[in-house]
Amino acid sequence: MFCSHRPILLLIGLFGCIVSLSCTKTHDWNATFNEAGMVNVQKLDSTIKVSLAYSTPNNVLGYDIYGDLEEAYLRPEAANKLVLAQKKLQAYNASYSLYIFDATRPRRIQQRLWDESDLPIEERSKYIAHPQRGSIHNYGMAIDLGIWVDGQGLLDMGTPFDDFSVRSHIDSEDSLLNVGALKPTQVQNRRLLRKIMTSSGFLSLSSEWWHFDAMERSATKEQFDIIE
Repeated sequence: MFCSHRPILLLIGLFGCIVSLSCTKTHDWNATFNEAGMVNVQKLDSTIKVSLAYSTPNNVLGYDIYGDLEEAYLRPEAANKLVLAQKKLQAYNASYSLYIFDATRPRRIQQRLWDESDLPIEERSKYIAHPQRGSIHNYGMAIDLGIWVDGQGLLDMGTPFDDFSVRSHIDSEDSLLNVGALKPTQVQNRRLLRKIMTSSGFLSLSSEWWHFDAMERSATKEQFDIIE
């Protein structure tokens, strides 16, 4: 994704690491999330796989944004639904596992994603929630994920995580199939993920096949504080 911009993103990442303490891996994210009442999802179910994209250079900004954070944290209400989804997925196929790209994301990280994105503002607002409004990730009630197959790797969903194009839209899958932009197996894989997640209480997002909310936005904002 954004391969043509990779050198620019790497330069931005280098500059970000110079000016930001979070790139020095000094922030105690575990303490932040524990104090907010979050849970480490792998302590509830160790079979769930976690590889946070924003803790690696393999993301839309091209550098490690999270620093020391390697674990996926969620509100208990979301984490319990995720554990249920994992059980359903493994009942469907014992070699399958949920694979987390991102979970709770503090608003300070949301601000960085917004500020440093190279997308035009109109496009940016389609894929990155404005920090002032907040993302459901910022409340600990959203998850980005795919499906891992033992011995094979990630199921092919037609695009990588955080591919900000129409090919990631779940409401365009039929038309994308018709023009050959997606393969039938890719759409089948997406629909399996949606079936597992929505039957476990999550809500899908039309523009991102990987994103699921554990609760509607209005209820989330009423019940929970944003994580700064």
